[in-house]
Amino acid sequence: MEELRILGYPCVAIEYHQQTVEEGIRRGDAVIFGNAAQKTILEKALVTDCAAVIIALEDEHAIRLVSEAVAQVAKDPLIVVRVAGELEQELFRDIPIKSFVHEYQELARILIDHALVCEMVRPYVPGVCRDCTSGPPQPTIAPLKFSFQRATNALNIEKSVD
Repeated sequence: MEELRILGYPCVAIEYHQQTVEEGIRRGDAVIFGNAAQKTILEKALVTDCAAVIIALEDEHAIRLVSEAVAQVAKDPLIVVRVAGELEQELFRDIPIKSFVHEYQELARILIDHALVCEMVRPYVPGVCRDCTSGPPQPTIAPLKFSFQRATNALNIEKSVD
């Protein structure tokens, strides 16, 4: 949620842990309490109007249930799923998932990118280069400017994101 907010994209999360929902609401996030595999919850989150659905669950059965529900509610949805690797990805071959993020490969890329950026910005000095201030490479895609008024109204959020 934070990364999408930083990039300027409106988003809604569906969460089934009440404490996590409350924490998100305190931060000002649009969070719905419920089961993302239920069509009524997906409709409340306006899945039919969203640009993409990101599924970051760890349980393979839950990923399947949510993906199938999204595919039934939204016409040709762009579903992105976090998986451990190619073996797990194969389990979802029959579901219209557009993209898989292999968590270990992506984590390796981020770690390597961070190490290379630190080395290119300033040479590594043992014991000194602990808290890198250069940060990871910044995204090159500019955030889109659009309104998500229907979602904010549906969730009774006072401010709209443009």
